Amino acid sequence: MTPKRKRVRELKFINSDARPKTVALEVTNVEDAATIMAWYGAFHAGDRYRVELDGQKIDKDQNGEMVPALEG
Repeated sequence: MTPKRKRVRELKFINSDARPKTVALEVTNVEDAATIMAWYGAFHAGDRYRVELDGQKIDKDQNGEMVPALEG
Protein backbone atom coordinates (compact mmCIF):
# COMPACT_ATOMS: atom_id res chain seq x y z
CA MET A 1 0.00 0.00 0.00
CA THR A 2 1.43 3.37 -0.98
CA PRO A 3 1.41 6.19 1.58
CA LYS A 4 -1.26 8.81 1.08
CA ARG A 5 0.09 12.15 -0.16
CA LYS A 6 -0.67 15.21 1.87
CA ARG A 7 -2.51 17.98 0.09
CA VAL A 8 -0.29 20.96 -0.63
CA ARG A 9 -1.98 24.28 0.10
CA GLU A 10 -0.95 27.83 -0.75
CA LEU A 11 -0.56 30.26 2.15
CA LYS A 12 -0.33 33.81 0.85
CA PHE A 13 0.44 37.09 2.63
CA ILE A 14 -0.57 40.32 0.87
CA ASN A 15 1.11 43.22 2.68
CA SER A 16 0.46 46.86 1.73
CA ASP A 17 3.43 48.09 3.77
CA ALA A 18 6.19 45.65 2.72
CA ARG A 19 8.26 44.74 -0.29
CA PRO A 20 7.55 42.34 -1.87
CA LYS A 21 3.84 42.98 -1.39
CA THR A 22 2.93 39.32 -1.87
CA VAL A 23 4.63 36.26 -0.40
CA ALA A 24 3.29 32.75 -1.10
CA LEU A 25 4.32 29.55 0.65
CA GLU A 26 3.30 25.92 0.32
CA VAL A 27 2.07 24.17 3.46
CA THR A 28 0.70 20.67 3.99
CA ASN A 29 -1.45 21.28 7.07
CA VAL A 30 -3.33 24.02 8.86
CA GLU A 31 -1.13 23.75 11.97
CA ASP A 32 1.90 24.79 9.91
CA ALA A 33 -0.09 27.68 8.43
CA ALA A 34 -1.03 28.85 11.94
CA THR A 35 2.61 28.75 13.09
CA ILE A 36 3.79 30.70 10.05
CA MET A 37 0.99 33.26 10.52
CA ALA A 38 2.07 33.83 14.13
CA TRP A 39 5.68 34.43 13.04
CA TYR A 40 4.63 36.72 10.17
CA GLY A 41 2.36 38.72 12.50
CA ALA A 42 5.22 39.27 14.94
CA PHE A 43 7.76 40.15 12.25
CA HIS A 44 5.39 42.52 10.43
CA ALA A 45 3.68 44.00 13.50
CA GLY A 46 1.83 47.19 12.60
CA ASP A 47 1.69 46.43 8.86
CA ARG A 48 -1.57 46.31 6.95
CA TYR A 49 -1.85 42.82 5.47
CA ARG A 50 -4.26 40.00 4.79
CA VAL A 51 -3.75 36.26 4.68
CA GLU A 52 -5.21 33.76 2.24
CA LEU A 53 -5.18 29.96 2.27
CA ASP A 54 -5.94 28.51 -1.16
CA GLY A 55 -7.42 31.87 -2.18
CA GLN A 56 -9.76 32.16 0.82
CA LYS A 57 -9.26 34.99 3.32
CA ILE A 58 -8.17 33.76 6.76
CA ASP A 59 -9.29 35.68 9.84
CA LYS A 60 -6.51 36.73 12.21
CA ASP A 61 -6.38 38.40 15.60
CA GLN A 62 -4.53 41.63 16.47
CA ASN A 63 -1.29 39.64 16.81
CA GLY A 64 -1.65 38.10 13.36
CA GLU A 65 -2.52 34.66 14.71
CA MET A 66 -5.17 32.53 13.04
CA VAL A 67 -8.64 32.86 14.54
CA PRO A 68 -10.20 29.39 14.72
CA ALA A 69 -13.51 28.96 12.93
CA LEU A 70 -16.43 28.43 15.26
CA GLU A 71 -17.94 25.00 14.89
CA GLY A 72 -21.70 24.92 15.09
